[in-house]
Amino acid sequence: MRPDKRGFDIIIIACLSACILFTVCVYAYGQFIVHNDSLYDNEAQPFDAVWTYTEPTHVNTMYRAPDRIDVKGVTEIRLNMKLPTEISDGNCLFLLTAKDMDAYIDGELRNSYRLSKSVFGRNVKGMWVPITLRRTDVQKRLTVVYPDNEDDVLYLGEVFIGNRLGFAMMLINDNAFLLILAFTIIIFSVVISIACFIYRVREMRVFPLWFLSLGILFAAVWLIMDNYTYPLIFGNYFVDGITGYLVLMLLPFPFAAYICILLENRYRTLFDILRVLITADFVTLTVLHFLGIADFRDTRPVSSVVLVLVALYCLIVLIYDTFHEKHRENLFITIGFILFVILSALETVHIHLPAHTNDGIFVALAMLILLIVAVTQEVVRISNLRAKSLEAQSANQAKTTFLANMSHEIRTPIHAILGMDELILREDTDPKVREYALNIRSAGNALVDIISDVLDFSKIEQGRMDIINAEYESRLLISSIITMISVKSDEKGLGFVKDIAPDLPSRMIGDEKRLREILINLLNNAVKYTSKGSITLEVSHEKKDDNHTMLCITVKDTGIGIREEDRDKLFKRFERLDYAKTQSIEGSGLGLAISANLIKLMEGTIECESVYGKGTEFIVRIPQMITDPTPIGNMSSYRPLKGKESKENSSSGDLGGIRVLVVDDNDMNLKVANGMLALLKAKPTMARSGQEMLDLLTKEEFDVVLLDHMMPGMDGIEAYEKSLTLEGNLNPDIPYIALTANAIAGAKDIYLEHGFTDYLSKPMKVVDLETIIRAHIPPDRQEPAAER
Repeated sequence: MRPDKRGFDIIIIACLSACILFTVCVYAYGQFIVHNDSLYDNEAQPFDAVWTYTEPTHVNTMYRAPDRIDVKGVTEIRLNMKLPTEISDGNCLFLLTAKDMDAYIDGELRNSYRLSKSVFGRNVKGMWVPITLRRTDVQKRLTVVYPDNEDDVLYLGEVFIGNRLGFAMMLINDNAFLLILAFTIIIFSVVISIACFIYRVREMRVFPLWFLSLGILFAAVWLIMDNYTYPLIFGNYFVDGITGYLVLMLLPFPFAAYICILLENRYRTLFDILRVLITADFVTLTVLHFLGIADFRDTRPVSSVVLVLVALYCLIVLIYDTFHEKHRENLFITIGFILFVILSALETVHIHLPAHTNDGIFVALAMLILLIVAVTQEVVRISNLRAKSLEAQSANQAKTTFLANMSHEIRTPIHAILGMDELILREDTDPKVREYALNIRSAGNALVDIISDVLDFSKIEQGRMDIINAEYESRLLISSIITMISVKSDEKGLGFVKDIAPDLPSRMIGDEKRLREILINLLNNAVKYTSKGSITLEVSHEKKDDNHTMLCITVKDTGIGIREEDRDKLFKRFERLDYAKTQSIEGSGLGLAISANLIKLMEGTIECESVYGKGTEFIVRIPQMITDPTPIGNMSSYRPLKGKESKENSSSGDLGGIRVLVVDDNDMNLKVANGMLALLKAKPTMARSGQEMLDLLTKEEFDVVLLDHMMPGMDGIEAYEKSLTLEGNLNPDIPYIALTANAIAGAKDIYLEHGFTDYLSKPMKVVDLETIIRAHIPPDRQEPAAER
C-alpha cells in the first residue's frame, strides 16, 4: 500500500518544529538563567549623576537623573556635575541627547557634538554621546552646554560611565529580550510573507494574512530602529530616525487592509476613508518635515492620533462583525486584536513611567500574539476548507452516481419509445399514424435534449468537457443547422433570415460538434421566445492572417427581449427569465449557460444586446484555423429540402447479415434492437443477462456484441471481463460495444478503459447503430451471407 505522503510531511514538519523550539529554549535558558562571568562585566555601569542647573535668574537647582527640567524661553542651557572619584583609562561618560551639545571639564572644551541637523532635516531621536575622560579628571567639574535650545522641557536621562565596548555590551544585554523577540518576529513574518506571496501567485487571489505579516514585519523593524541599541545595528542615526518615523506612519495601512479583506470587504467604504487618512497623514507630515516647517518630533502626536484611530476602528469593526453580525469565523483574530490593543495601551503607560527599561516589550509581545493567533485562525480556516472540499467531492461523486442512475432510468424507457417510434415511421405509411408518430418523436427528442443539457453541464462543472478540434466544412455545418431551424421557424410561422458571408473559408479547424450545439441553442432560444416576426442568423469572419480567423456569429430575434435587471442572470444555470411570459416554454434553462461555457472553453466571447419587448441579439466570436481559404460562395438562395430524410438520418439498410449478439435485461429494449437490426438486414440474437451472454458465446459465433451495462446480478462490465477468460469461447476477438443509458461525464472513457471497443448511448437511432457497427466490422463481413 502506498504511504500517505501528506501525513509523512506533517510528521517531518512537526519534528523539525520541535527541534527548533528545543534549541531556542536551550539558548534562552542559558542566556538569561545560567550564571556567566562576562568578559565585559563592570566595564560600564550607571553613574549616580547629580546635575546643577543654573536658571536665568541665576538660581541653582539640583536634579538627579532621570528627571525633567522646565526650560521654557531659555535658548542656552548649562548643566554642571562633579565627576567620579575614580576614572580608568579609556573611560567615557555616556549621555543621551538629541540636541547640539558642548562638553567642558574645568572650562576646557573636551567634546563638541552637532546632532540636530542633516540633509534629512532635524534629528528626531536621541543619541548616546560619549564624553572622553582622562585619569586626571577625577572630581573635576563637568559642564554641559546646549547652545540652541528650542524646546520647553529638557529631559535628563541616565548617565553611564565605562569604556565603549562595555557600554555597547551593556545596551545589548539590557535589551536582549526585546531584540531576540523582534528578530524572531521578523523571521516569522518573512517566512509567512513568502508563503502568502507564493499562494497569491499560484491561486491568483489575495491572501489576507499577507498584509498582516507585512505590517508586523515593518513594526518589528521599527521596534529595532527605535530601540537605544540602534547605533550598534544601523550606521546613521539621522537616517534611522527619519526612516523610523516614515515606517511608523505607514504601519496602520497593512493592518487596516488585513481587517478589510478578512471581513470580505463588508465595510469597504469606511476602510477606504481610513486609507485616505493614512496617506494624507504620511504625505502632509513628510512634506512639512523635509521643507523644515515642522519636524517629525513636533508632529508625532498627529501620527499617534491616526494610529490610535485606525486601531480603535479596526477593533470596533471586528467586535461588531463577530458578535453582532454573528460572523464567528473571525473569533480568534478578534480576541487576538483585543489583546494587541490592550498590550499596546500598556506600552504607552510603560514608556511614560519615570523609570522604565525595555521600551517596546509590550508591543513586541502583542505583535507576536497577534501573528500566532492569525496563523492559527488561517490554519483552522484552511482545515475547514479542506474538509468542505472533501465533503464537496463526496457530494459531487454522489451527484455523479445519481446522474448515472437518472440517465439510465430515464433513457431506458425513452430508448424504447423512440426506437419503436422510428420503426413505426419506417414501416407504416398511414398519414394519421405517421402524424402521431412524429408528435411522439418531437416530444421524446425534447426530453432527450433536456437530459443531455443536464449531463453536458455536469461535464463542464467537473472539467471533463473537452474541446476536440478537427477540420470541418463550413457550408455543410451551416446548411445542416439551417435545415433543422427552418422546420421549427416554419411551424411557428416565423421568418428566417440567413445572412452568410460569401467569403467565409470553405474548411476550418475547430470543434464542429460544439459549434453546432452553440448555434442550435441560440437559434432554438430565438424561435422559442419569438411569437411573431423573424429570427436572423448572420455568419461572417475577421481574418487575422493566412491561417487564423475570428468566426463571428450573430443571432437576432423579434421576441420578448430581456429586462435590464435580468441581464446578470442570463448565463446562469436553470434560470428562466420573466417567468410570467415564459412559463409555457419547454426547456431546462441550461442552454445559454452551456453555450457560454463552451464558448469560453474555445477561447471565444459572447455578448448580448436586448430591448425588452422588441427582441434580443447575441454576438459570438470564436477563433478558428483556416485550412482551405476558398470562399463558400452565396448561400442566400439556399432552401432546405423538405419531405426527405437528412443525410445524418439516412441509412443504407444492409449490413450483409452480420451476426449481432444483443445483451439487455429490458424486454422492450431487446425488441427495439431486434427491429432496428432487422431493418439493417443483420442477424440479431437476444440475451437477457450477462450469464446468458457467456453461455451463447460458447455455443455460437458472432461478429459483434452490443452489451448493456446496468443489469441485475452480473452487470455489463463484469460480463465482458469474464468473457475474456471464458473457456470454450468461440468469439475471442470480436468487438464489444457498450450499449447503455449511462451518458454521464466520462462514461465513454470508463468503458474504453475497461476494454470495450466503443460506446453507444441510448436512445439510439438506426443510423447511429449502423454507423458504429460498420466502424468496427471488417468490410468482408458486411457482405451478404451467401457470399461469405
